[in-house]
Amino acid sequence: MENEQVKKRRSASPAVSSKEVKKSKVEKENLLDGHSASPSGLSNRYPTEEIEDESYEEISKQYKKFSNAPKFNLNSEELFCICRKPDHGGELMISCDSCDEWFHFKCMKLNEDHSKLIAKFYCKFCRWKGVGSTKWKRKCRLEWCWEPIRADSKSKYCCDEHGITYIKQTLLIKNGINDLIPNDIKSIFNYCTTSDNGYQKLVLLGSKFPELPEISSLKKDGSDISELPESLKNNLTKIGSNLDKINSLIDFCRLKSDYLLKIKEKIKIINERLQASYQVEDQTENCEESSKGKRSKDSKSKKSKKFDLCCYDKSINQGIQTDILSKNDIEKFTISEDIYTDYKEQIDNIIGFYREHKDDIDSNSWFENTICLQDKRKCPRHNGWWNLINDEVVKRYNELSINAKKLEDEKLIMLRNYSIKIYELRS
Repeated sequence: MENEQVKKRRSASPAVSSKEVKKSKVEKENLLDGHSASPSGLSNRYPTEEIEDESYEEISKQYKKFSNAPKFNLNSEELFCICRKPDHGGELMISCDSCDEWFHFKCMKLNEDHSKLIAKFYCKFCRWKGVGSTKWKRKCRLEWCWEPIRADSKSKYCCDEHGITYIKQTLLIKNGINDLIPNDIKSIFNYCTTSDNGYQKLVLLGSKFPELPEISSLKKDGSDISELPESLKNNLTKIGSNLDKINSLIDFCRLKSDYLLKIKEKIKIINERLQASYQVEDQTENCEESSKGKRSKDSKSKKSKKFDLCCYDKSINQGIQTDILSKNDIEKFTISEDIYTDYKEQIDNIIGFYREHKDDIDSNSWFENTICLQDKRKCPRHNGWWNLINDEVVKRYNELSINAKKLEDEKLIMLRNYSIKIYELRS
């Protein structure tokens, strides 16, 4: 299709002028599809096509004359272009992708060398009407080659041969203290050919920033920064102090998360042991009934009640949110390998309190005014309390981690800029 689009009746190079007359919405949209508004593809990041050095009124008059001109001459030959001449096969022409009219390259001020680079062509009248703007394929990176780059790859060249040619030319043209010299090139080839994975080594060459030795040591083991400039030293000290504070809070958030997991385990133990206490009581009653011969059929199918207490703890919630819980208390609880053994007295007291007041348990039933002992299904006030508290801890942890990452990045940028500055001074 592209070869048919650009043949001996087509054109190929935008008229580039210094005067911008009109920019349409369509032109702005066209700039986003990966094509350029100049044949080189390098003129601008977001180039805009300009209509020739003609005013709006001049284009309007030309369009009126073009629209009213005859389509055939006296010899019944079809007429084309703004010049209204027949196609005698001697001049390159191109069809407008909007109005389908044919135009001479010369009349459209297009360079015939650029014919293969046109992706879409819009004549001066369609551009003037705001229909669209001519779009170009990127040309080969070689200055003298006007072939488009390969569309099936991310290459900047029309073929492998031109890519090799460009690299060779670049290496040969380079000279000066900051550029490659023959010994540099030789060192590169020797480095890349000393092993079987030479290509991979060449690809990775230069991908890692060459840190100064003192900077590498600083990153690795946090060595002395006294030899660094005063301003850099002060900035690094300030960042280090802030990082220490944030990392301390991050560690405390991890500890809180472990603490909450242990709390969940403790609640599970309370419910299990409460249920077990009633099972023992039921078994005792069944044994007594059996010994007296009064055991009924219903008693065989009687199942012990399952417990799932709310166990919302005011002190835990307040302590987690305000950090009033001491770190030592939290650490002691989180490292416990047997929660029931270590906290037997408190767990047994909770179970005993529930059994003693089981008939009076309601939304106002609290153990020591801190732990809710209502059934979880009947306690909408504290619904999902553990997840809510845990979400707050996770949120705080994420916020601190982001702040720590920002400070780390800021530190790396400072050190990198310092290395660059030293390299520039040495060169």
